[in-house]
Amino acid sequence: MIWICSTSNFIGGFSIIPTPGHTMGSVSILYQKNGILYSGDLTITMFEETSQNDFTSELVLYTLLSRPSELLEIQESSLNYLNSSLQTYSGIYPGHNGPYKGQEMMMTIIGATIQVINEPPTLP
Repeated sequence: MIWICSTSNFIGGFSIIPTPGHTMGSVSILYQKNGILYSGDLTITMFEETSQNDFTSELVLYTLLSRPSELLEIQESSLNYLNSSLQTYSGIYPGHNGPYKGQEMMMTIIGATIQVINEPPTLP
């Protein structure tokens, strides 16, 4: 299944980009003036050092892997759409941790999420 994303422009230079996958109604918000993309829970966030009692990354990973395969396919489509338009963004600000600034870091976080979708690790 391929999900086609299209944007809607709003007052103040914001664009709403449908990016379903985490949920069917998920959107990302692009502030066009500075290229910041607020992506919500579309990407995993596993690159930060966190305190011993912070299980955010584990929770995000478990949530990602426990969803139906159809929803994961839709999420991968949304991620591929964002990846194809990275030149538009200066940084991705996910719902947890981050931000991921610069082309290399944005490609890394999107690529890592796609990899987990396609090659899921074993959960305890």
